[in-house]
Amino acid sequence: MRKLGYTLLVLGALYFLFLSVAVILEGRRLTARHIQELPDTQTFTHRDVELISRESVSDFAKELAPKLFIGTSLMFCGGVFLDIAGRRKRAQPPT
Repeated sequence: MRKLGYTLLVLGALYFLFLSVAVILEGRRLTARHIQELPDTQTFTHRDVELISRESVSDFAKELAPKLFIGTSLMFCGGVFLDIAGRRKRAQPPT
């Protein structure tokens, strides 16, 4: 039970490490896509820039939120298994 708990914690941590790199790449991709949507003018109003920025952040959050659930679930389950294993170990009489 303890091995499973530690394994899930490590997998969750590795998933967040992978996700942090993916977030940087995804942010660049979304930014490039939204920059292409800007009109071909020399000047932009504050409203134009604000709308594109909000769309970028909104799209980014929509794509990131489900991915965070995986890593947090792995780590939560690992912590629960470690807690259960610790309680079992304390409940056993000393030999």
